[in-house]
Amino acid sequence: MTASTQIPKDEIQWCSWGADGHGRTFLWRGEVYRGIRPNSISLFRAVLEGGVLEVLARKNLIVATEPTDLSLDEFPLVLRHERIPFVTYPCEWSFGMLKDAALLVLRLNRELLKHGLILGDCHPFNVLFRGPNPVFVDVGAIAEWPSGAPYPAYAGFVSHYLYPLLLQRRSGLTRVIKALQEDELASISREEYHRLSGALLPPLSVSIRGRKIDRDFWNAVFRGLYNRVGKGSLGGVFRALARTPWFEASADTPTALARLAKRARSVRIVAARGEWSAYYEDGSASPAGLARLREGRGVDLDELDVRASRICRIIQEVRPSTLIDLAGNRGLFSLAAVALGVPRVVCADHDLGAIEALYRSIRKRAINILPVCLNVMLPGAGSKSVDAAVRAAQARLRCEMALALAVTHHLSLTQGVPFDVIARTLSGYATRHLLVEFMPWGLGVRKPSPGLPPWYTLESFVGAFRPFFRKIDVQHTPAECNNRVLLVCEKSP
Repeated sequence: MTASTQIPKDEIQWCSWGADGHGRTFLWRGEVYRGIRPNSISLFRAVLEGGVLEVLARKNLIVATEPTDLSLDEFPLVLRHERIPFVTYPCEWSFGMLKDAALLVLRLNRELLKHGLILGDCHPFNVLFRGPNPVFVDVGAIAEWPSGAPYPAYAGFVSHYLYPLLLQRRSGLTRVIKALQEDELASISREEYHRLSGALLPPLSVSIRGRKIDRDFWNAVFRGLYNRVGKGSLGGVFRALARTPWFEASADTPTALARLAKRARSVRIVAARGEWSAYYEDGSASPAGLARLREGRGVDLDELDVRASRICRIIQEVRPSTLIDLAGNRGLFSLAAVALGVPRVVCADHDLGAIEALYRSIRKRAINILPVCLNVMLPGAGSKSVDAAVRAAQARLRCEMALALAVTHHLSLTQGVPFDVIARTLSGYATRHLLVEFMPWGLGVRKPSPGLPPWYTLESFVGAFRPFFRKIDVQHTPAECNNRVLLVCEKSP
C-alpha cells in the first residue's frame, strides 16, 4: 500500500455545498475534491473498484470521479471530481431544465439500484448543467440500498421537482414558484402546493379506528366515484376533486421510481412568452440566417445585418475561450459565438420564455450553450444583500468575454440605474473583454426619444467604463443600424 500525500489544510477552500455523513468537498489548486470519512471508505472503495462511477460517468449521469493518493486530516480517502465550468441554481433554470434534471435523478437512481445502491437525497442543488445537459455532482449522496426498502427521497423529489413542474402550468404563478425556489431548500411544501394550485380537497388528516383518512384517501374515493358516474354535472365535480395530484410513497423503490418518472415525463412545459421573447426576430438576421444558427449549422455573416455582422467579427478578433451573453434573449449571439468557435458559452436573460425557447432548441441539437434565467443586475438574492448577490453571480458565471447588447438604455432610462453602476456590474462578468452597446437615441427606434436627460451622452457613458478597463475602442455603426455605438472594452492581462 503506497503512502498518501497529505494536503496542507491552509491551502484548501471548503465548499459551502457537498458536506454530508460520508465526507466533504473542497477546492485545492483549482480542482474539486471530496474527502471521505473513515466510516464510509469501504463503501466508496467498493463503488470505485466495481467501476460503478466510471459507468455512470460514461452515461453522463454523474460527474467524472477518480481516486487519488491524497489525504487530508480526518479524510484518509480523497476523490477528485471533474469541475463543471459554471454553477447555476434551480431558481435560474427554465422549467424544461428542471424537468430534465428530475428525469436525470430518477434514471441515476434506477442505474444505482442495479448495484444495490441508491441516492439518499435528490436535492436539485446536486445537479449542475454542462452546457444544456444536466449532470449529478454529489457523489456523497450515494448510499447502500436495502432490497425492498421504500425510496428514501420520495417526498423530497415531489417537493423539489413535481410540485414546481405541476404549478408552472397555472397562469400567473411563475414568479411565485421562482421565489420559493430561491429558498435554500429549493422546494415547495405539500401545503404550499395545495394552496397555490387551488386544489378543492382540504389538507385534512385524521385517523379513525387505525385507518388514516387524508387527502390521498379522498382522492382515491373521488376517482372511484368519477369512474362510476362518468360524464355529467356530478361526474364533473368528482373529476375536479380527483384531479388533486397524489403520490403513493409507500411503494417499493423500483415501483416508486417508475411512477415518478411516468408522472414527470407527462408534465407539459408551458411555452411562456415574455415581452422580449422575440426580440431578435426583428431583422438582425435573415430567416435563413436565424434558422442556420438555431439548427447549429454555423454562421454566414452575409445573412446578418451590418450591426450583427460587426459584432461577430469582434468576437472573431477577440477569440475568447469563454463568453457570457448578458441579457441575451433567445441567444442569437450565443449561437453565433458557438458557430465562431467559442468553446464555452453562457446565455443569461431574465425573460423565462426566451430562455425556455433557447433551451429547447439547443438541447434538441446538442449545442453547447448554458442557458440561465437571471437578471444580471439584480440576481435572486435570497437571504443575501443585492451587492452580495451580484458578486456571487459574477463569481459563478464570469467569462473571458461578456456581451451586453441593446440593454443599457433600458437599464438607465427605464429602470433608473446610473451609468457607473451599470459599468461596475457589467465589468464584473468579464475577465478580459466586454462588448457593450450605447443607444444614442435612447428608447427611440426610428428617431431619438423626446426629452432625453442631459446626462445621457456617449461621453458620460464611456467615462463610466474607463475606471474598469485599460482600453476602450468606440465603434459607430451606420445610420441604418439606428446609430448604435459599440464599445470594445479591454482589461489588463
